[in-house]
Amino acid sequence: MAVDFGRHPHLLVLGDNECGKTAALRTLCREIVRTHTAARAQLLIVDFRHTLLDVIESEHMGGYVSSPAALGAKLSSLVDLLQARMPAPDVSQAQLRARSWWSGPDIYVVVDDYDLVAVSSGNPLMVLLEYLPHA
Repeated sequence: MAVDFGRHPHLLVLGDNECGKTAALRTLCREIVRTHTAARAQLLIVDFRHTLLDVIESEHMGGYVSSPAALGAKLSSLVDLLQARMPAPDVSQAQLRARSWWSGPDIYVVVDDYDLVAVSSGNPLMVLLEYLPHA
């Protein structure tokens, strides 16, 4: 399987229990680290079961969240960062294509066991929804 985040910025891994979803996420995280510098890629890992606890041990780790309370605080900071990256009205089409109106690393949000995060009482990740088209 090949993933080109430049062409398709989102990836969803679905499957039954014990089918390899976490292994796929581990591989994805390791490949991001292998192919990008920490200045170019930061990972925010949401992992309530601690199954990705040791996957990244480098400066690529933008955050590791293992509880709902910690997730809210981390997402608040991430939303502030994403808001600052939104293009101003005077940004040209060429700048939009080149993504040159902002600088900084690409942010990869990796969520293992999404069903533990998006619960009946709410989904804290919904605060990212308005930024997904701009990824």
